[in-house]
Amino acid sequence: VGGSFVIAFLVEVGLIRGLRVLVRRTETDLDDVVLQSLRWPVVITIGLAGIWGFSQTPAATETLLDQETLDAIFARPALSIIVVAWAWSLHRVVERGLDVIQSSDRHFDAAPVFSNVWTLAMAVAAIGLLLTIWGIEITPLLGAAGIAGIAIGFAAKDTVANFFGGLALYFDD
Repeated sequence: VGGSFVIAFLVEVGLIRGLRVLVRRTETDLDDVVLQSLRWPVVITIGLAGIWGFSQTPAATETLLDQETLDAIFARPALSIIVVAWAWSLHRVVERGLDVIQSSDRHFDAAPVFSNVWTLAMAVAAIGLLLTIWGIEITPLLGAAGIAGIAIGFAAKDTVANFFGGLALYFDD
């Protein structure tokens, strides 16, 4: 466990700070945003990988606790923190990247739509992964969501058609 925290510290000090020096030499700000946003999830993942690995070793299950207890105390919380850290950071990469693009000469008109779709996709993916990590079966939820989506699709058919027609007109200009 301690080794993973040492490796995480070395990655933070050596690799990420070295990359930061290289990134400062580029002309765009997008690589700065990506490096700054993904710095903590990389360090957190490396650090918590040691905790997860500890909970999976036979020595831990033979001497300390049974596998289910180790998973509940160490493995699942560590994996949950990793999932939340990556979801939040990937969300921030896109949000801050869109801000950089919007502030530059190029104007990206669909940025708010893309941002909302990305936020929804990241939230759904993170929630699905968290439920799976904690042993909650998501297949019935996906089936119910599919049936509800079909019903809502038939009910809102004209509204959705108008929305996509408006987007087509908007991007046609």
